[in-house]
Amino acid sequence: QTGLDRHGPRFRARFEPPASDGELVLVRTHPIVEGLAAFVLDQALDASPSRVAARAAVVRSAGVDVRTTALVLRLRYELAAARADHRVAEESRIVAFAGPPDAPRWLEPAAAIALFEGPPAGNVAPEQQAAEIERFSDTIGALAPALERYAHERAGELRAAHERVRSAGGLAGRTTVEPHLPVDILGAYIFLPAPGGGSSR
Repeated sequence: QTGLDRHGPRFRARFEPPASDGELVLVRTHPIVEGLAAFVLDQALDASPSRVAARAAVVRSAGVDVRTTALVLRLRYELAAARADHRVAEESRIVAFAGPPDAPRWLEPAAAIALFEGPPAGNVAPEQQAAEIERFSDTIGALAPALERYAHERAGELRAAHERVRSAGGLAGRTTVEPHLPVDILGAYIFLPAPGGGSSR
């Protein structure tokens, strides 16, 4: 919708074409999308409590009965389908585990995503948030072997997908996919049980 309000100019937009007269198509490279992404990422590194995003957070949730941690990972791979054909691919994935990092119980992918879908079930004092994040940071190294195994599993799945495509296209040769290690952790989100809902060990 076009016009002005207290937040500035208004406009009509859609994320996929075709656009009607007076509408913008907000594709990934549109300046508005790039500006919004930069704003959110900058806020994620800001210490202000009013920020719109964060790379680490602590939330009380009715969806967990023990401390559960979700990680946003960036996985990078080197693909080679021929001697001179080397490419780099990357993806972002969400994984989650219940319990402490030195004895994690990994959740199924759908359960990891579901952690973000429920509303908060209570407030967490800033002091407790800081303590929980520091506690996680001190023990994050214990997750390295499991994250490396996960990266190799995903590399195997990517290799299999490429080989299926090459086979369907009648292309000879094998594809190799090697993960770049260590895995990048872009964000960590700790979910604590709601008051009276379970242990937060």
